[in-house]
Amino acid sequence: MSLTRRLAAVAAPVLLVSTLSGCGGVGGAPTDASVEDYCGAQVGLLEYFLEAAGSGEQPPADEAYDEVQSSIDEQEETGTPEDMPDDARTAWEEQIDEAKDVSEDDFTEAYDSGDSDELDDLTGGDSDDEGAQALADYNTEACADQFAELGGGDVPTP
Repeated sequence: MSLTRRLAAVAAPVLLVSTLSGCGGVGGAPTDASVEDYCGAQVGLLEYFLEAAGSGEQPPADEAYDEVQSSIDEQEETGTPEDMPDDARTAWEEQIDEAKDVSEDDFTEAYDSGDSDELDDLTGGDSDDEGAQALADYNTEACADQFAELGGGDVPTP
């Protein structure tokens, strides 16, 4: 697996997360974020990993873990736009909760192994397929301009 794909595999599940509720997690995250702020919080983590991939060096696992956790905190603090559909918001909340609960040891093991499926399992949440698809659809539409500015044009999908 190429360095870029590995780093994107770390960022994409968290990026598509956006924050959570579910079992008492981020149910209190704001629901009045501007689309620009919401998408900015989503793109920040991907920018970090794309920059690292562009340099040809993979950040150490502890640095990547800290960056993921900071991104999750920023996403939770920012919240979601008011117009986000309920099923997308629920998926976002579940995925954030799941990602917040990942230990640094588990993250490091999956990250160092290069197993993107294992990373996705750690950070992907327990959303049903319809909720995850609703979140991906929302992000694709709402954040298209921000993702296009990164040069790829496509929003990462779960």
